[in-house]
Amino acid sequence: MAVHPELVDRMREALSPPSGMPDPGVLTSLLDGVHPSDLAAILDELTLPEAEQVFARLDDARAAEALSQVASATSRDLIQTSPPDRVARLLGLLPMDEAAELVAAAGEAGQRALDSLSDIEARDVERLLEYPERPDVS
Repeated sequence: MAVHPELVDRMREALSPPSGMPDPGVLTSLLDGVHPSDLAAILDELTLPEAEQVFARLDDARAAEALSQVASATSRDLIQTSPPDRVARLLGLLPMDEAAELVAAAGEAGQRALDSLSDIEARDVERLLEYPERPDVS
């Protein structure tokens, strides 16, 4: 998905202003109204440290949806660097099959998040992880 390069540049400027002190208000205003699929594309365009800063400022609903749409390397990094309780909240907002894919891709960090899910949610995700991946038939 193509993202407006100007928006990515403005995010980078907000994260690293000349003063050296990021202004959370500027970043928040840039993020307001951006659709989660566009946020996912932006997160993929940013460096991982920049993506982590932006992701930390997203509300849980938008963060969960964006997390389910970013590239696997980005999702793995965001899951590894976010607090496990937040990752568990985000996974709980997603359909269980998407949560299972993220847990599997994140390795140990995904397992820590899985441990933070409620027993019922964790069992559902674990059940999905038991199924072998089916090849694409496209």
